Amino acid sequence: MVDDWIARPFGTIPELIGLHAARAPRHAALIQDDRALDYGGLDTLMDRVAAALQRDGLGPGAAIALCAASSIEYAAVFLGALRAGVAVAPLAPSATPETIAAMAADAEATHFFLDDAAAKALAPAAGRLAARRVALTALDAWLATAKTPRPIEATPEAPFNIIYSSGTTGTPKGIVQPNAMRWAHVVRSAVYGYGPEAITLISTPLYSNTTLVSFLPTIALGGSVVLMAKFDARRYLEIAQRRRVTHTMLVPVQYQRIMALPDFDGFDLSAFRTKFSTSAPFSAALKADVVARWPGALNEYYGMTEGGGTCVLFAHEHPDKLHTVGRPAPGTDIRLIDAEGREVAPGAIGEVVERLPERSGGGARRPSRRRGGGGGGSAFGAMGRDAGRLRGGARRRGARGRDFAHLGQRAPGRHATHPRRRDRREPAEERHRQSAEARAARRLRRALPVECLTIPRARIHEDESRCGLGARSAAANRGGRARGPEGG
Repeated sequence: MVDDWIARPFGTIPELIGLHAARAPRHAALIQDDRALDYGGLDTLMDRVAAALQRDGLGPGAAIALCAASSIEYAAVFLGALRAGVAVAPLAPSATPETIAAMAADAEATHFFLDDAAAKALAPAAGRLAARRVALTALDAWLATAKTPRPIEATPEAPFNIIYSSGTTGTPKGIVQPNAMRWAHVVRSAVYGYGPEAITLISTPLYSNTTLVSFLPTIALGGSVVLMAKFDARRYLEIAQRRRVTHTMLVPVQYQRIMALPDFDGFDLSAFRTKFSTSAPFSAALKADVVARWPGALNEYYGMTEGGGTCVLFAHEHPDKLHTVGRPAPGTDIRLIDAEGREVAPGAIGEVVERLPERSGGGARRPSRRRGGGGGGSAFGAMGRDAGRLRGGARRRGARGRDFAHLGQRAPGRHATHPRRRDRREPAEERHRQSAEARAARRLRRALPVECLTIPRARIHEDESRCGLGARSAAANRGGRARGPEGG
């Protein structure tokens, strides 16, 4: 039945959860510490959240904000809002109170859901929050008698969520990701073994797109999600062993901390099927260590929060390509062109461009909003830099007359270097200057037969700091101090 649904051109995650609730109501959907919520209970709680939002006048076109640590209640409110057709803006509790208030206002959120820690941190800016505040610890009081929501008709172009990313500017900008983009994501993820037997351990926060990349497919395809409110390497391994975890998404610094534990090899991780990573440069030595000592596949994603082109490295299948981010994913067209927009030959220098397979729908209600892939129209962003600066002028005409999106980086033919974060005030010639490291890597890669995109060591991505992993993460990742074939 679920297979029939995901074969459709479009569907919604709340609909799939309803199917799981009817098929296996007692199967665990969400697990946190010693608490669990099965699919029957999740479906009922989502109905109550959706009905309460409708009671308060919200529906398609409206938005709510969530600012809290990961929890069962957080996930249920997120999913319940989707059932009412309401977009969700998950906000980072680590941001300043003023920034959080500004993001909630930009999202035009009418309701603001938060936990006790976030409420305390937001106290200095409480007067700037126009949205109605709802405490997740007192959710039942707000739900009251709400039970059954009115059905809504979800459309592919309607907003699913609004992810805030500051890029290189330091000013958060909302990325509006439509239903179509998230549905396509769920459909593509089915090949990674997600399903009723999948148990996914989530240790990064639910406000991060990194987390949603693993959370949403698990819950949409009937698996169990184990939530950690805060990451700790040893506790992560203890949970993974006890729960027989099969899937996980971790940023590179988390892998580094886990692999560095002296007793790592003493944990039983044999249930793992697939591990994912994204959001930051992942050193080849660390990947090699994970592949050698941690059971299951290791897949690295490289792309933009807005959607569009994505590269995937199946590290366990290509141990000789661990210095790369792999090949363009199916449906992604990434090439190198010259100044005239013509595709360059292998080994030549060119500009990395991508064709967006899920075209963006342009701006949203506010100028600071950005649409993710999935609607109609066209928008182009600089991959790996400040993708908020969508530039129609960056359009190029590539081979066979296809439109491409500008990635803002020059690289040798067929091999693209990871775009480094730069100061926007740097002159154009400096932004495009190849580093000595990239030039040396290019000379090495010309002998490699496999087409690949290469990441040199670079400053840690902002998502790692947002995951609360601390300032030590950057130094740890740059140093690549993992025990493996290339470790030092």
